[in-house]
This record gives sequence, C-alpha cells and structure tokens, in this order.
Amino acid sequence: MPFKTILFELFQDEADEVEHIESGDWIEGGKYSFKDDIVLYEGKYYMITQSRSGSYFSDYHYDDPEIVEVAPRTETIVKTFWDVVK
Repeated sequence: MPFKTILFELFQDEADEVEHIESGDWIEGGKYSFKDDIVLYEGKYYMITQSRSGSYFSDYHYDDPEIVEVAPRTETIVKTFWDVVK
C-alpha cells in the first residue's frame, strides 16, 4: 500500500500536513515483513508500523497499519577498535 494512502487513511483530510521524518526498510521475517515509518504531525511524532504477508512472486496482503506516539531519543555510542601496530 503506498505510504501516501496510509497517511490519508490515518489522518484523513489532514494528510498533507504530515511531515515524513524517517522511512524504514522492509524487514523480512519469513512469511511476514515489517516496516516502521516516523512522521511529525501537530508537533508530535508518530511511528506507523506496517506488516504484510506473501511474496514478491505472488502477491502481498497488507494488514491495517498501527500508529503509536513516539519521542526522539539521542544516544552517543563509543566503540573501541583495535589496529595492528606497524
């Protein structure tokens, strides 16, 4: 299902006022695939989770998307790498 259609169904007449912040990739989980997108609407962030079943070779069946309010969180990660001394 096209993302613009999902926005229209969830936000109806106000879909044009929704800012698409982040688009996730489809994550394959065997028979099912999942995808998360983040949108900004009226100053609040929402995650829209989509799921589908089927395959590229046959056809996909899309379940109704779920939407939850989310908040951004920033993390700084420090990782140690080991280089060979020459």
